[in-house]
Amino acid sequence: GLPKDIRDQITAAFTPEIVAVNEASRTSFPALEETANLGHSVTPQMFGAVADNSTDCAAAFASAQAAANATGASVLVPRGKYVVNSTINFADEDTWIFEGATVRTTLNTNKIFSGVGVRDVSILGHLTLRGTFGAGQAISAPATTAETGLYLENCTRVTVENVRAFDFKGVGIHVLGSTASTVYANKSKFSEVSAQNCTIGIKADAGSGGEFCTWTNPHVAGCTTGLEMSAANHTVTGGIIASNTTGIKLRSGPNHLHGIFDGTNVAHNGTNLDALNVTLGHTFTGCHFQHGSMIFQNCARLAFLGGRIDVATFQNTSGANSGPNYLRGVELASAVAPFAL
Repeated sequence: GLPKDIRDQITAAFTPEIVAVNEASRTSFPALEETANLGHSVTPQMFGAVADNSTDCAAAFASAQAAANATGASVLVPRGKYVVNSTINFADEDTWIFEGATVRTTLNTNKIFSGVGVRDVSILGHLTLRGTFGAGQAISAPATTAETGLYLENCTRVTVENVRAFDFKGVGIHVLGSTASTVYANKSKFSEVSAQNCTIGIKADAGSGGEFCTWTNPHVAGCTTGLEMSAANHTVTGGIIASNTTGIKLRSGPNHLHGIFDGTNVAHNGTNLDALNVTLGHTFTGCHFQHGSMIFQNCARLAFLGGRIDVATFQNTSGANSGPNYLRGVELASAVAPFAL
């Protein structure tokens, strides 16, 4: 360990500041009397949250966030089932740690968690978000609403890990925005996220606020549309997109949606890949497309490098901007007329 004299110097340098912060927290947030002994985290329970899958805990979540921001702490949400019927809006430098919590809304117009123009937010641990779409309900054509699990607009350096979004009539996880940092490496990163039984599982809209995000090992199943991309410069690595009505939907954005899928398994969807007006190049490396169909409409420069294509039907509709699409080293088990080999 450190010599005692050095430890004393460090203590002398930092103790007044720590005491001052704790004293301020006691003044503003009486429930935080013991914050100094809690590992620098606050919980919604400290402000009245009850994890009974019934009580609306929105106010308690918001109060915990405000207290954490005032003291430099993180918000720790213990395992349990919470109802949140008002949007919790992230602030700059928020850190939320979920210990296996399930957070649901009973309102089909609610966004549970939202960040607009925020930076350096971390959502960590294991979190399940649930909407109002009931178990067993058919989702072939549900009404799209504002109901969203996680909504991020024009955000910078957001880290999202192990978030699952189930049963949303709108979008499980939605990333978008027309303005954001022009430092391209400053965008958001998503790891081990999943969506199931949603109108749209994961959606990245066109515009610079949704660009240059990375998605590592996403799992999407049972949605009307699994993963919908119109933001350019995204990177999807690994993951499984399966058993959706449409697996991957690509739509032209301001930069005509150039991006990368690497090692993704796209299988057993009604339509595995539906690409419309994608003309500036999109690359699929080592991806497997199995069963279902593939549809290209007015597309060019789609490149498939390695992997396997084994689909039941293949449709290519020409348009004013149509051009060659490319296969290199792909194992083919179905018709591939739209490609330049």
